[in-house]
Amino acid sequence: PAATLDSLLKDIPRLKDLLLYHVLEGQVPSSEVVKLDEAEAMNQQNLYISLKGDNVFINEAKVTQTDIKAKNGIIHIIDTVLVPSAPTSVESVKKLPTYWGLIKNVQ
Repeated sequence: PAATLDSLLKDIPRLKDLLLYHVLEGQVPSSEVVKLDEAEAMNQQNLYISLKGDNVFINEAKVTQTDIKAKNGIIHIIDTVLVPSAPTSVESVKKLPTYWGLIKNVQ
């Protein structure tokens, strides 16, 4: 929707997080994707992979095309936008190395 797009364009960190939620590190062909239950996206959140019949799903998104070669990797097309969950307080702190080190030492 246009309102969602306008909102994202005004919140660059949120837009970046959304885009990174669609990217895995390295090149992962469909032959490897189907062997996975989950994978960590570049925004450090997990994506959950499942098979339903002959269909592959990433979270709730159905994979509609696979193994499209690009200059910098492999593209798999999905039928909906994946929306990352809001980070918990602990996840937010983990991104701040100084504070995370302090918390790890206290535990």
